Amino acid sequence: RAQGGKSCAVVSEAKTVVKGCGNSPLAIKVAGGLLRKNDRWTLYSTEWKLLVFLSKSCLTEATQLRSFSKAFGRIVDLCFSSLEDKSERAAFRRCFVMFAVIFDSDISAWGRCIPENVVLGLFSTIQAVKPFAPDNSDAQMMSPSHLLHTLEKMNLLEKTRITSCETDSCYEQSVALDTTNQNREQKTVVWSKKKVNEFVGYCMHDAIAEIAHEMSERNTPSFAPPDECPEEQLGSNWSTPLRTAAKYLVQIAQRLDHKNASMAVNQFHVFIVASLTGGWTVNSGKPLISSIQYGASLKPGVEEYLVSYLPSHLIKAKALASVANVLLDPIFIAHRVESMSPIDATRQHVADLVEFRRSLSKSSSKKKAANSSAAKNSQETRSPDASDADKEYNIASSENEAIEDTSRLDVGSVLRDACKHMLDEVYKVDSRKFTSVSSASLNMAICLSTLGEGLLKCRQPRDAMLRLEEAVGLYRGLLGPYHIDVARALGCVAKALVKLGEFRVAVLKFGEAARIYEACNATEHFDALSNSQSMAALLADLGDYSKAEARYESVIRIRRSLYGNMNPSVARTLNDYAVVLAKHGKINEAIMQYQEARAAFEGAASSKTTFAFVEAGGEYGFIYDAALIDMNIASIKVKGGDLEGAIISYLEGIEKMRQLDKCTQMESSFDGRSKHIIASMAKIGSLKIKLGDRLGALSAFEQVLKECETFDTTSNATKTEAAKAHVKCATLRRSMMSEDRRNHEISMKHLREALKLYTQLYGSAHRDTHALSSSLKQWEQEGVAAELRLLDRGVKR
Repeated sequence: RAQGGKSCAVVSEAKTVVKGCGNSPLAIKVAGGLLRKNDRWTLYSTEWKLLVFLSKSCLTEATQLRSFSKAFGRIVDLCFSSLEDKSERAAFRRCFVMFAVIFDSDISAWGRCIPENVVLGLFSTIQAVKPFAPDNSDAQMMSPSHLLHTLEKMNLLEKTRITSCETDSCYEQSVALDTTNQNREQKTVVWSKKKVNEFVGYCMHDAIAEIAHEMSERNTPSFAPPDECPEEQLGSNWSTPLRTAAKYLVQIAQRLDHKNASMAVNQFHVFIVASLTGGWTVNSGKPLISSIQYGASLKPGVEEYLVSYLPSHLIKAKALASVANVLLDPIFIAHRVESMSPIDATRQHVADLVEFRRSLSKSSSKKKAANSSAAKNSQETRSPDASDADKEYNIASSENEAIEDTSRLDVGSVLRDACKHMLDEVYKVDSRKFTSVSSASLNMAICLSTLGEGLLKCRQPRDAMLRLEEAVGLYRGLLGPYHIDVARALGCVAKALVKLGEFRVAVLKFGEAARIYEACNATEHFDALSNSQSMAALLADLGDYSKAEARYESVIRIRRSLYGNMNPSVARTLNDYAVVLAKHGKINEAIMQYQEARAAFEGAASSKTTFAFVEAGGEYGFIYDAALIDMNIASIKVKGGDLEGAIISYLEGIEKMRQLDKCTQMESSFDGRSKHIIASMAKIGSLKIKLGDRLGALSAFEQVLKECETFDTTSNATKTEAAKAHVKCATLRRSMMSEDRRNHEISMKHLREALKLYTQLYGSAHRDTHALSSSLKQWEQEGVAAELRLLDRGVKR
């Protein structure tokens, strides 16, 4: 309690601090953590003076909700700036930012906390990379425990306790295993009595994590603000086990300074991979699986986290070849099943395989695009020093670029073998753990079904069908022929058959699943509705439109009774039904269904309290869907001959797409909006040409060129649209030369730009490029002839 009552100075200044924190309990708590470091602070302490000064400067911003994050960010920065030692300040800030970025997606799955020993290992790795400046050789590296407990004392991290579910403890037997020409020992798990794992964990508040993410975008190794430039130099006292990893990670920091760019997400995850594997990096010269340790050699909580999230961190670090080795390793799979339940381990393994395939696909496509552009000007875009460093340390230059060679990686074999190893391990564990055959078989059925669905997502339909057929047989033997799990597995089998082109057999499987759902009185179940909709789409593809329409109407009726008219699931079903009607030639009925789907999306956008609203990204997600429907309506109207109505629908769709510019926090979700806007404007121009409105068409194509300049000008798709628009503008200007002689010069300018773009896209030998070049020469000659005729007329007069 303040001495002197309400009139004393500390009360007045404390009110200023509270107001400067925007009356936010979280911001006040962080401000209190700043003072908590010094138990004997006074009104004249440096920490208090800085806090009061900063609060006064943030009074205006703190009253505005949108600007409060900036004021809160300054308070968090002040917590670090109050440290006098620059090396200590940099170490705390690096650990704080890396915790937020690395564990962003893991904290929700771990009860919103990370095991203490995992965090200490990460902080130790960060310290090993940049301990102290070289001139301070006598100083010792800060303890990771000191870093962690100080961040907790500053209220930037919160401590909690993790209590795992009861699992079977085990001891291990070593069995010789020969893989990849290396003799290793496979530790076979032998189950014994029950035990409960309990350990301390740490988490970070979402608002503080958001501030840390903003700090991660700064282009300094310690993520310092622009007005604070600490003199950070690389130290030489790296710990021996992490020496190789330290050199690799230091190179990342040096590369950031050289390129004046912030760290990419994959570069953050390199640190946690090195921490979990004892200093392994892609340049360690040894395979990753030989660096992973298990059992008693690890501290409590580390093995549980390692087997759950090491593949995920490797994927995010773009070490895709190592991910494949880990997911194929029988020892890793055995410990994953041991630490988690067989079903949870299978689901996690499938999730890792799906994400691995998706990342590999993105990396391959980005690599092809980069190679095609780098062949033209590779030496101009990168400096020699940066190129040498990247080549030596194999650092990814973008978030989608792999840091390991994946050219010899057979994705199909990796997926099939990983699923096979997981299935074998689940069978071994179940046969040891359960004396009842039915319990083990049910676990096997669930694992087979999960693996089959994962293989189907990974575009391996034949292997998926085999696994799912086995699951169907086990489910029928254990649960009877009429059970929801049997119907769900049959539906997945039908989807696999569709991928294989066996459409007639797939219809029979869909029908069998539908009859089981009906027998179980589960026709309103989500999976039952999804099964009926998939069957309707397949019937439409086979030409049986009457049955397809009946199925769609049944699904729409049930979903409306369950969710109401203004629901996104209802809207998407209506949209699919409209597509079927359009294919069947029922233009008016298709437009009617499209309009109902658009109304449902717009109604869902106004209901801001539903889970679907949050899942879709707020009202902007539904606006995006409604805009796409407007463009689909326009396409249908063009087929029906209503060109003016099509133009109106295109304009409505473009207007909705432009509303998405207000949605800055969801910008990455609507990256295709520029493509849709440009394509729609080009179609409007073409329709106006058909209607004889040359000025309107010219205005539309000029708007296309402006849109192309606004969005990404480096992509080939944008260049193609811009080249076509230049050709259209040139043609339209040329047709209006009699009205204004300046149109000839403008048309020549458009044609030159089109020729330039076509040359960049297809080369000078392409037939379209050659045709444009010939047209340009012809137009130039005609322009000279026209000028001579005008000059001759003037002389005669």
